[in-house]
Amino acid sequence: MRLFRCVALLVLGVAFVRPASSEVIHESWDIVLLNGSRVGYNHSVISKVAIEGKETLVTETLGHLALKRAGQELVTNLHIHSVDTPDGQILKFTSTLSNPPSSEVVVSGRSDGTSLLVEVLAAGQSIRKTIPGVDRLKSQAYVDHYILEGKLVVDATAEFEVFDPQLAKVVTIKLTRQPPQKTTLWNDEERVLDQILLTNSGIPGAVTRIAYDSKTGQSLKTSVDLIGMQTFAVSKEEALREFDLYDQLVDTMIPLKTQASLTDAAEVAYRVVVDGEIEATMFPAGPFQKVERKSDSDLLVTVRRALIPEGGADSSSPEPGAEFLSPSRFIECDDHLIVELAAKATEGADEAEQKVFALERFVRSHVNNRNLQTAMATALEVAKTQAGDCTEHAVLLAALLRAEKIPSRVAMGVVHVPSQGAFIGHMWTEAWVNGQWMPLDGTRARRGTTCEYIKLSDSALAGDGAVPGAEFLPLAYLFGRTKIELVKVTQ
Repeated sequence: MRLFRCVALLVLGVAFVRPASSEVIHESWDIVLLNGSRVGYNHSVISKVAIEGKETLVTETLGHLALKRAGQELVTNLHIHSVDTPDGQILKFTSTLSNPPSSEVVVSGRSDGTSLLVEVLAAGQSIRKTIPGVDRLKSQAYVDHYILEGKLVVDATAEFEVFDPQLAKVVTIKLTRQPPQKTTLWNDEERVLDQILLTNSGIPGAVTRIAYDSKTGQSLKTSVDLIGMQTFAVSKEEALREFDLYDQLVDTMIPLKTQASLTDAAEVAYRVVVDGEIEATMFPAGPFQKVERKSDSDLLVTVRRALIPEGGADSSSPEPGAEFLSPSRFIECDDHLIVELAAKATEGADEAEQKVFALERFVRSHVNNRNLQTAMATALEVAKTQAGDCTEHAVLLAALLRAEKIPSRVAMGVVHVPSQGAFIGHMWTEAWVNGQWMPLDGTRARRGTTCEYIKLSDSALAGDGAVPGAEFLPLAYLFGRTKIELVKVTQ
């Protein structure tokens, strides 16, 4: 489960409180790298602990991740405490993910003998769920313990149903052991190490390669090529050593300098070339984006200025499902504050076309503390703090739309920023109006989006987890391996 600990932005460096009766069977320190730059560390301890006369495995994972976005520091901490039976059945757990100073998500659960009782607590809101068949489920920690014990032989596979606290749902973890290969460790040390490939059904397309010492079972390096993330086993002193903060936003820009006015254009054609295969689900076609595949790594993407059609749209898009109107962990559209703000913002607007633009303008004015220090706040948190970046604008606008009974979703992609001469990662909102998905951007409030936007994916954000699932993976995949060229601008 090392992948999602990294994706969830791992760990908090504090001391463990160990019961007197505990026996530490494994302890590790790791550093975390993103796109080759150091961004944090984690610390994990597995102990045997006697509780009421029965042996249990207690796992603590703590640590810290810090980076910059356009010079502003973003810090994320995670603390996972789990108590399991020796064969990995879940007894209880608590996972706390925080983004100081204002955001914290606590996912906790316990077994009642037949079911797993789970609670997700965020922004003062509680989501409870009951998952039957707890005896079939393994904990996150058990997967690490399974590797540590060296139970997997070469060319063999193992699968487990695991409750993932960060996603707050049951996933399938698959391990496949591969033959040893030469591996470069921290400080350029080279060793021949056994290899395991790990996949998580909750994060499709992402494969974690684990290089480990078969004699000790210790994982010495993990790599997730899809998102450019690695971890390396190091000493405590090395893990806690100070480091210069990596600026993620600056490093992941996709250059495109042009004198053409993309903002005022009616249509713009781009050539997108990726060093690697472009999945069929990336760069979806729609009423404002056409995609022509030249090869597996070369696309012609044509973007139109988004306008609401009069009298309805000739759209092949199916009617939105219930998830696009329902409240969720990140989109609390049924909260009284969200409902009140939506009503205030749309006062005097009768038609959906009027409401969506009124809400777009409202979000731009309401979020008056624009910063890049927030990882991913919920709509309710944004409504209260009035702070955040594009993700916060997007989820707040999505919630306000749903409060007005207008189906909504968020879109992920890149947007061109003329002052930077580059595309940067971005999130915006889409509303179902007159039979089509209409893109809106609360950070700009221009009555829709311009030809500066290239869409990669979209999501209802229907999950209950502490972090989104696979929604951001296509964007992470592009960074560092993508070129965008201007082909044609039509004014």
